[in-house]
Amino acid sequence: MARLFRALTIAAFSSLAILSGHAARATETLQVWALSGPSGDYFAQALKRFEAKTNIPTKLSVYPNEQYKTALQVGVRSADPPDVYQNWAFERAHRMVRDGFAVDIGDFSKELSPGARTEYSFDGKLYGVPFSRHGKYMWYNTKYFDDHKLSPPKNFNEMLGLCKQIRSIDSNMIPIGLGASEPWTIDAYIAVFNQKLVPDDVRQADADLSSPADKLFTDPGYVAALQKIVDMQGADCFNPGITALTPEATRSLFASGGSAMTFCGTWCLVVFDTEGLANGYKAFRLPDFDGQKEAANGHLVIADGLQVHPVTGKRGTHDAAIAFLKFILTPEEQAEYARTTKALPAVASAGDKLTDATPIFQWALKDTASAPVVIAHLDTTLDREISDTYLRGYQDLVNKVKTPQQIMQEVHKTAVDVQKARKQ
Repeated sequence: MARLFRALTIAAFSSLAILSGHAARATETLQVWALSGPSGDYFAQALKRFEAKTNIPTKLSVYPNEQYKTALQVGVRSADPPDVYQNWAFERAHRMVRDGFAVDIGDFSKELSPGARTEYSFDGKLYGVPFSRHGKYMWYNTKYFDDHKLSPPKNFNEMLGLCKQIRSIDSNMIPIGLGASEPWTIDAYIAVFNQKLVPDDVRQADADLSSPADKLFTDPGYVAALQKIVDMQGADCFNPGITALTPEATRSLFASGGSAMTFCGTWCLVVFDTEGLANGYKAFRLPDFDGQKEAANGHLVIADGLQVHPVTGKRGTHDAAIAFLKFILTPEEQAEYARTTKALPAVASAGDKLTDATPIFQWALKDTASAPVVIAHLDTTLDREISDTYLRGYQDLVNKVKTPQQIMQEVHKTAVDVQKARKQ
């Protein structure tokens, strides 16, 4: 009987609905690390609500984006690491698992969709949860398209034709704004093209470096994916000075009517709405290629989430950490996150509580949540050294300094070196 009572007590503590009755058991302060800015503002308020509901004391530490990346790597290895910390999905989250700084958090199937759970799942276990899932779309100016009787393309060749058609209407109108002073904006295209052109099992084996050394990143689909950017340049899709333009300038260019389209994450909606294009745009996913063999209609998703440090087992804060994760994934908290940050939450049902959200925000939230094929940026799925080689190559590609073949030769060499280093 005592054993049964103890099991029921633990289960009750883990359930947020009745957690407050057992809050006195969590005597340690729950330490949470997050990015500063709108996300940090949300967590500051969310932790206050969590404390009021559970009586569990909390402490929040926030850092700017670039500083956070360094602070986190040092912090998780320190004598006083965070209990819960914000981290990006896929490879960055997996790196924490491999290095022993993230623990299996159990079943979150009631809180998250299957697609959302994959972003922090490794070897069949869940090591984190997303609280935000941005979708990346090709946004288009609806008035411009209506005025010139244009339609979203059904395949990649149609997109090239659309670029040419827009230029024929007005040579000064930029079909697709692209600012790659930060090369991750090109990485978004290549991540999607790779999914369409390289078999899934090959991409996975290359990403986890389980391919034979002589095969790493040698599939011809990788070169073909880079060539698609060259093809888009050949169709005059982009603005001149791609690598001189910032991503922020690209968003403003589209919002002001300077480009007919732009490929951007759902975080761009607030820019479009506040800089003159409210209710004047819609979106489509990057179109598939004729005859492609891989899964169609893939959707690029950028996830921010939380992971739990193993120190929680020693401090006695593990149950409190899990309870906090479940707390921020309630529809009510996810709606608060969206209101505070103007960003897409990870839980689609939060949209039911966002009665003042724009129709396009609601559409993007549901569309991203229901995406059957989820794609991630390469800099979140590949080893840092490999993704950095890719990123440097993108700018050389659009500046016509290197060919797709030369860039993939460099990526291959870097991957071989990284694989060798991991085996030593």
